[in-house]
Amino acid sequence: MTDCGYLFQHQGLLRQTNSRSPYSHAVLVDHGLMRLNECAEVKETIGKHLGIDLTVVDASERFMAGLAGVTDPEKKRKFIGNTL
Repeated sequence: MTDCGYLFQHQGLLRQTNSRSPYSHAVLVDHGLMRLNECAEVKETIGKHLGIDLTVVDASERFMAGLAGVTDPEKKRKFIGNTL
């Protein structure tokens, strides 16, 4: 499932905590492992269909540098989880 699909499954929660609330802000972290143009498409779709101003943070260099040379899946998983 794409990130966008996941967000649409939880659109009720997103509407309750949208970026117009002073207590929350929607953020998508671009870790460099998504499909080409997927972050831009997710941002556009979420804005268009849910009215949420999604902020996209480009952290791809940080993720790619941290994952460079790591071959053990468990170490990759832990790095990604700790970095997010």
